[in-house]
Amino acid sequence: GSEDKGRVLATLSLQRGYYDFAYPHWRFIVLDGTDLSLFAPEKGSRRYKESKSMLRRLRKGGIANALMKNGGVSTEQMTWLRQTLDKALAVGEKVVLFCHYPVFPESSYNLWNNREVLQLLESYENVVAYINGHDHKGNYQEKNSIHYLTLKAMVETEKENSFSIIDLYADHLQLKGFGREASRTLYFRVPEAINR
Repeated sequence: GSEDKGRVLATLSLQRGYYDFAYPHWRFIVLDGTDLSLFAPEKGSRRYKESKSMLRRLRKGGIANALMKNGGVSTEQMTWLRQTLDKALAVGEKVVLFCHYPVFPESSYNLWNNREVLQLLESYENVVAYINGHDHKGNYQEKNSIHYLTLKAMVETEKENSFSIIDLYADHLQLKGFGREASRTLYFRVPEAINR
């Protein structure tokens, strides 16, 4: 139930919302894809109003992912993301991002403002991967030297699990898949000043 969610976060030392953390030569960014949504912000709040406005605008534009099950990244979070990416680039960190919602390839499962996030990520040469869930069947595609990986959902399996362990290397990520999730090697190239 919903009361269990708080215990899960505490047990795994996870935070709500968006945040980042570092490991030598790496920056990990966790985005909050429900920052803008019709189910997470308090009704009548600034974020709720921004959510309704964004969803209305996307629906008028005929955007396939303009669905109530999806969410978006607020203007405030986009500013924070840009600042965090700037700091990572300045100190030579490679970046991996995590979010519940995918941003690529185009899909009805995507973050509402996936195109804006995608454009921002592609403007940084140190971003190597974006890893997400939400689309239970999984997906993978590389675009402009960034790996976009949608992990398969364990809720779709009755008798097996679905998860990965990821090892970091100077020029690749090594995913060891379990159950439904495939093992894969994601090679990347970053400028020599960053690739230490």
